[in-house]
Formats: sequence, C-alpha cells, structure tokens
Amino acid sequence: MREALPQRRYAEGFDLAFPRFTDKFYTVTIGCHPDGRLAEVFINAHTKVGSDGDLAARDVAILISMSLQHGATVEGLAHAMTHDASGKPEGLAGIVLAELVKWQALNRVERADV
Repeated sequence: MREALPQRRYAEGFDLAFPRFTDKFYTVTIGCHPDGRLAEVFINAHTKVGSDGDLAARDVAILISMSLQHGATVEGLAHAMTHDASGKPEGLAGIVLAELVKWQALNRVERADV
C-alpha cells in the first residue's frame, strides 16, 4: 500500500554527472517523510522539456519514488541495478540510487531526530 506524503516536507537537491555522457549533468531533488526517510525523487536533465533525456529522467524519478512509497529500500533498489565489472552502476537509475545510498548514510544521524 502506498504511503501518503504530507503536503509540506523536507527537500534537498544536489547535482550529479552521468559518466557515460561526460557533458551531461542532472539535478536531483529528494523529498522526505517527516521521520527523515526518503520518499520521492525528482530528476532534472537540463534538456529541452519533452526530449528523450528529459522523459527518461522523469520516468526514472517516478519509478524510484513509487518504489520508495510502496516500501522498497534505497539499498535494495540500488543493488538491483546494472553494475559494471568493478561494481559501479551503469545506468542513470543506478547512479541516482548510489548517490541516495550515500546521502542516506550521511543524513541518517543528522535527521534521526526529525
């Protein structure tokens, strides 16, 4: 069952690069439940609205957000993504999820009292 989000919630953004396309940068914005758990993801591809890159980024964000709201963990999603021989994620979803795993680890203590 999908967990509803409050109308107003904590959000934070960061930029990341997609290594396969070195000139491609994305802005990722995350929203959290009141207790600090990740709840939603928005990805801005910095391309023309409706372009292939824009559509792919939005769809990745929707799938991650819905998965989180239905109880999936960031770690579980990140583990399921395609990785190269050295263990690094290869696709946009995997790169975003790897960053979310790092963000979550850094913010678990800081947001524990929220």
